[in-house]
Amino acid sequence: RENEMMKPTGEHCDREISPLWTGRVWSTPTRTILPNEDDDSEGDSTIIGVSVGAGWQPRRDLTASLAVGAERAEFDDSDAQSRTGFTFSGGLAGPLGERTRGSLTATRQFDVTSDAEDSSVATVTQVNATLDRLLARDLSGSARIGAAVIDYQGADQTDYVLDTGIGLAYALGDNLTLTSGVTYAHRLSNVDDDVHEFVATVGLTLAF
Repeated sequence: RENEMMKPTGEHCDREISPLWTGRVWSTPTRTILPNEDDDSEGDSTIIGVSVGAGWQPRRDLTASLAVGAERAEFDDSDAQSRTGFTFSGGLAGPLGERTRGSLTATRQFDVTSDAEDSSVATVTQVNATLDRLLARDLSGSARIGAAVIDYQGADQTDYVLDTGIGLAYALGDNLTLTSGVTYAHRLSNVDDDVHEFVATVGLTLAF
């Protein structure tokens, strides 16, 4: 049985432990191109991750998952130091009434970055909570709040991000949906000034 909160990319092997439990082992190679500000060339990097996890689904509408692993970041540039670290991911999703569904996720992973002067990779630990509610037959709403800690490896820099958002989706037909949303993020850093970001979006989603 496929747990909806365990959807890794890359090579994976599944094992149904019982009708309620699913085990999974997977690897996630990622290739990233970063600009080199010194000579305008591109520096390539590869992150290879291996994780072991399990999913629990006692009911069709209730799922939980947990995975632990490790990632290693390798850089073609000899000046960039390789990094290895512990990673994890976990989540819980289920109904909070007849019209409302909630989810809670937590992750820790590597992220290749050029945001810090003396670091090429950061460890990102984040927690997100989401509520989805059916407001009417064709109208649904969502609300999300999250927090993240970004630790730049090899540099004396740590960023903290707090963000929240709300959205609406209105079904115009079987395959067409009108969506709108607003998000706000506040980024704090021990080396840079605070950054506030507000984004509003409106769009159409067409399903084939």
